[in-house]
Amino acid sequence: MNQKRWKLALLAVFALVAAGCNQGPGYPVGEVQGTLTLKGTPVTENVEVFLMNHQTGFAYKAVVGEGGKFKIEEPVRVGEYVAYLQPAVDMSLDMNGPPTPTAAISKIPKKYTNDVGSDLKVAVAEGENDVTLEMK
Repeated sequence: MNQKRWKLALLAVFALVAAGCNQGPGYPVGEVQGTLTLKGTPVTENVEVFLMNHQTGFAYKAVVGEGGKFKIEEPVRVGEYVAYLQPAVDMSLDMNGPPTPTAAISKIPKKYTNDVGSDLKVAVAEGENDVTLEMK
């Protein structure tokens, strides 16, 4: 191949790589943040909120912080989700040491601890979604 063809081939490869690197996930997404409350009071226990879409299988999670606030750090695929709660996972656990018990979600009604029993629904649209998850 002569030098001109090599340059054209390299240019084509760079164009393909550049086009593939800047694409999003290929479906519409939104940003989700909100507040978790139990009977009107913000939940401050060590819990994580999970969003599960039974149609697509997509699931997302966020740690609940001060004042019951949470934010999912990655883009969430647009759609209908069921929200449920689980104890927050301590990522600093020593895997070589003895297991430490996980604190139970003592004040959270049991129906909110799985995606089948929970009646907390979240409709995610494109753009920003600020939701309130109110447990009764």
